Amino acid sequence: MNVPQGDLEMSDQPDHFASEPEQLEYLGASDSPSHAGARRWSAITAASVAVVVAAGAGAWGVAQLMAGGESAATAVPAGAVAYLSIDLDPSASQKVQALTTLKKFPAIAEQLDLGVRDDVRRWVFEQAQQDGQCEDVDYAADVEPWLGDRMAVAAVPSDSGSVMPLVVLQVSDQDAARAGADKLSECAGEDVSVAFVGDYMLLSEKQGDVEDMAAAAESASLADDPGFADWMDRVGDPGIVTAYASGDAPQALIESGVAESADDGGLAGQIGSLYEDFEGAAAVVRFADGSIEAETASAGLPASFASGEGVPTLGTLPATTAAALSIGLPEGWLQDYTQSMQDMMGQEGSADDFWADLERGSGFDLPEDIETLFGDGFTVAVDSSADFETAMESSEPPRIPVGLRISGDPAEIAGVLDKVFAQAGDVQDAVWVRETEDGVTVGLQQEYVDQLVAGGSLAGSDSFQRVVPDADRAGAVFYVDFDAGNGWAEQLAQALGDEQVVENVAPLDAVGISTWTDGGTSHGLFRMTTD
Repeated sequence: MNVPQGDLEMSDQPDHFASEPEQLEYLGASDSPSHAGARRWSAITAASVAVVVAAGAGAWGVAQLMAGGESAATAVPAGAVAYLSIDLDPSASQKVQALTTLKKFPAIAEQLDLGVRDDVRRWVFEQAQQDGQCEDVDYAADVEPWLGDRMAVAAVPSDSGSVMPLVVLQVSDQDAARAGADKLSECAGEDVSVAFVGDYMLLSEKQGDVEDMAAAAESASLADDPGFADWMDRVGDPGIVTAYASGDAPQALIESGVAESADDGGLAGQIGSLYEDFEGAAAVVRFADGSIEAETASAGLPASFASGEGVPTLGTLPATTAAALSIGLPEGWLQDYTQSMQDMMGQEGSADDFWADLERGSGFDLPEDIETLFGDGFTVAVDSSADFETAMESSEPPRIPVGLRISGDPAEIAGVLDKVFAQAGDVQDAVWVRETEDGVTVGLQQEYVDQLVAGGSLAGSDSFQRVVPDADRAGAVFYVDFDAGNGWAEQLAQALGDEQVVENVAPLDAVGISTWTDGGTSHGLFRMTTD
């Protein structure tokens, strides 16, 4: 091993804790559906959700929220514990940009058979018909005259303990919408009850239920609920897809499941305990500034191993970096994570028992050695100069520019590495190790290890700044620059021998995924840019 000294940089992260779970009223409902009826209606709801999700996934960024009109949340009761909406405005100004971006990818262009002037709603409906659904329904005659551009599904709890599904569709003609709903219900072989709130048609299984939900929405809608508004603020600008779960969602859904199941084997209690601190969550998918992005916010979810504090910054990596992953880790992260997983799976015993069994005969002190090995956080990086084709064809150990920077006590980290090398045979001869004041760097190429220790200027890269806009506060970051160097991504795709992969990699510029905490809220951002 080569063990000279140097310096590595680290960034500090905020640590704030303040958030109050919102209080939502529960809706009184009429007769609770039978188990068979609930299952039938679940199928209708699942189909509705599938349409919404398919539209969002198949036409990401094809539309933006309309400038006028009210959102679907105005037709949903304030007591809803879960909500998912999508806007399919076919005349939105961003439609041209979105379709242009998406059609850069041959695989999407082939599936997304849409022009800039096409009706996205028709496309979604016809996709459903290709699966043999409602083949006798004519979109132009039976659907287009009344269907608006916004739709949503929601979960609304009742006094009986069940959670009722609600489908909300924007309409322009109530009479035509009712007739269209009847025809769709007939072709689907299911009964659907209808009510109206403003410009929206509400659909549910029982007439009494849907009328109660309509009355509740007119009295107090989800759009007016402070908790809903707060979570929408936490995910920033509005988008084409919006999702929300209140702090009451896990318990309400658990109680609903218990009401429909005579024996759940104690699973409901285990899940309820796991989410007892849940305060809420929201997500938005949007097309902005020439990129596709999804942003999330949540509070009170079961702990993960990423702390959101002290992540080793990616900004000091070489500017030629092709891909990197950086994660900050709190003290005791692995022990806590193991215990959390055991609790979630309902396993008996403690995390200590699990690690004691694993430690026997291993030659390691577990989980302490693993936690020491990854320090306060680590960064894995690969440089765009890597010759992947040669590496894949060679029978010798790869000498590509891949490295691991670990932040922590260098002596302690090196001690665990010695244990690893002692059991790994010739592996030690294939890696280079350098200790610095702030940690240890390991790599397969001496030159690249030296570059990682010296630091670089990735933070100044336009691609990096676009997809990881707030890297300094991130607790975890994943980054890929497809255009770094001399086209490493296309070369790798060509080495894999799949022409379709090559064609669909070519339009990509960069992808970034980052997470951070702010005021007790966990945030996440996915952003993808194209050439």
